[in-house]
Amino acid sequence: MSYVSFYRKWRPQTFSEIVGQEYVVKTLQNAISNNRISHSYIFCGPKGTGKTSLARIFAKGLNCEKGSTPDPCNKCSNCLSISAGTNVDVVEIDAASNRGIDDIRDLREKVKYLPVNLRKKVYIIDEAHQITPAAFNAFLKVLEEPPEHVVFIMATTEPHEVLPTIMSRCQRFDFEPIPVDKIKKRLKNIASNENININDDAINLISRYADGSLRDADSILEQISSFGDSGSITVDDVSSVLGIIDQEMLFELANIFLEKNLSQALLFVKRLLSSSFNLKIFTTEFLEHLYILYTIKNYDKPMDILDIVEDEREQYFNQAGLFSSAYLEYLMNIFSDLLKQIKWQESSKTFFKTAIIRAMSFVSIDEKKLGERFKNMDLRLKKMEDRISNRKIVKTVNTNTKKTKEEIKDNVKKESAKKIKSKTEDVSVKKANKKKKVEAESNEVKKDKEWSNYEEMIFKKWDDLLSILREKNISIYAMFIEIIGFKIDENRIYFYLGENKKWHKEHLTKTKNTMMIQQVLNKNTGKNFSIIFEIIDSSKEEKIIKVRNDVKDKDEEDNSSKVKKNALKNYSSGKDNKNEEDILGYLEEKFNIKER
Repeated sequence: MSYVSFYRKWRPQTFSEIVGQEYVVKTLQNAISNNRISHSYIFCGPKGTGKTSLARIFAKGLNCEKGSTPDPCNKCSNCLSISAGTNVDVVEIDAASNRGIDDIRDLREKVKYLPVNLRKKVYIIDEAHQITPAAFNAFLKVLEEPPEHVVFIMATTEPHEVLPTIMSRCQRFDFEPIPVDKIKKRLKNIASNENININDDAINLISRYADGSLRDADSILEQISSFGDSGSITVDDVSSVLGIIDQEMLFELANIFLEKNLSQALLFVKRLLSSSFNLKIFTTEFLEHLYILYTIKNYDKPMDILDIVEDEREQYFNQAGLFSSAYLEYLMNIFSDLLKQIKWQESSKTFFKTAIIRAMSFVSIDEKKLGERFKNMDLRLKKMEDRISNRKIVKTVNTNTKKTKEEIKDNVKKESAKKIKSKTEDVSVKKANKKKKVEAESNEVKKDKEWSNYEEMIFKKWDDLLSILREKNISIYAMFIEIIGFKIDENRIYFYLGENKKWHKEHLTKTKNTMMIQQVLNKNTGKNFSIIFEIIDSSKEEKIIKVRNDVKDKDEEDNSSKVKKNALKNYSSGKDNKNEEDILGYLEEKFNIKER
């Protein structure tokens, strides 16, 4: 007998041999048991996940000589001929090469004929998304109302390219990528039966590289088995043949970054560049490694969203515990940039070397220690200033003692004359300054009163503003109602949002949205304000929300209303000490509560 490839030799022949698609298998077995067979199915999923194999097994379950069964015998002539692909009533069509309207017309004519030796005629159409739209439309009528003796099973890796009208007439089953642990178990079984001596680390590497495709994993194992003439096949053998990266190299590089060992980093770069590894593949694999570490570090149940071989889980968790989230983000940024740069092969080595050096330069900042250092620096600076001022005083005293009595007398006379002159000048200057100060204070009071009037106007018309915004644009209104306070500074108005409203700020600050709000304010106040949106911290946010709710209470007494508005204005301006007393005093008076 001629040689048969692994993926054909070890192709699943029963429902129980299908790996990683339990819910699909169970549904199809129940359909056969309950005699609820649809006329058309579509199997969607990545390559090598068992779509065509399951279609053949389903055909055997429908046509086994023992009767329709969820467990075909694989011994009768019907089962054996379907497995061998020689039964004329199970027709496999490659849609990549039979995709035109003429091929579909020919198919429509053939489905009319009864099966030769089976109960059901089964058409398995592989790569169904390759069929042209015109051919799909020609196929639509026969798919909608096929003869009772026909079952269609389509398989595709691109379900979004299948016409919705076709998809709606089929029972759809989605095949998932096969987990790494199940691929590993399958490869161990094949290696044992084929007498292939391969260690667990090499199997782990093949399982990960197969990327959820069992067929790819079988093909890789077959290729590696031809490489190993004698002795056990190792990770280095797999890496050399396929040009893929050993997982230990990724852990090694991550440890080098943790230890900040520049010598080891440079040696690692030399070893990697002198080997046959593809830098683009290595960078992609290392980014995936960093993503796994980051997920473990920041997600409560990382194994729910990660597919890691059981043997490597402890190693991943240990290394993730040594990294900070900030450092992992820093590394991911560097190697993401590197992945974009190394598409120019002539400079890829230079880019790679630079990225490694940059990754080593990360400095983790402990904010607590940094604050202590700044505090110590302030104390030292203050001491230095005191010492300098003391020296000046001593120097002045020493200089004065050296002067003669006559010089001192002359200086006294001059100083007296200067004092008399300066006093007369000071009186006139003080009068002028006092006049300017009174005028400035008067203008300031007028300005404050003017802006206070605008603030009061906006408070009173707040509901009107919201109503107009709601009519103009419901989405802007939905974001603007999250405003928790505001202040007016001359012709600028500052609107405040909470800490968790950064998305709202980004959209409200867009030019067209800001202009719309300006127009609404102008219509209600007659003033053209420059609008600024700001985020405030949660401590201020709670107090401003309390004050804002109080301001809206129209039944409050005038005196209380003034306290509320002034408290909101002052708090928004950042005057913490006095404002806090105003707000707390108001809340105690309104709600009859005391601070604990």
